[in-house]
Amino acid sequence: MAQFIKRNRISGKSPGLPNAAATWKNLLESAPGKVRMVLGNSNYGESTSTLREFNSLANLLATCVKDHTTCPRLFQLTRIPSRRAPRNTLESVEIIARYTWQNVQELVDPSGNVWVTTIG
Repeated sequence: MAQFIKRNRISGKSPGLPNAAATWKNLLESAPGKVRMVLGNSNYGESTSTLREFNSLANLLATCVKDHTTCPRLFQLTRIPSRRAPRNTLESVEIIARYTWQNVQELVDPSGNVWVTTIG
């Protein structure tokens, strides 16, 4: 979906944008904290880094959503030097997706496998 996010807006042409949006149905259950079979499948989830990265990113964003006092730190860490700091989690996600190397040391724990869930 990152290719369709530009500065707090989601837009794009068909069929690309509708297909990207439909992908979420394959990733998440309607129940909080549950992933669908695609991510739970060992070919995509548990035997690769995909599920860990997905959960870690969700935890990182949930930290900000749950406790808004941590958001400024997330926004600072996901800021690209040539741009203003993100103002919301959507902008932060776009930057994380496009600039995966940006502040990795601060966003990832020492094992390199899990996103830091406490950024405050």
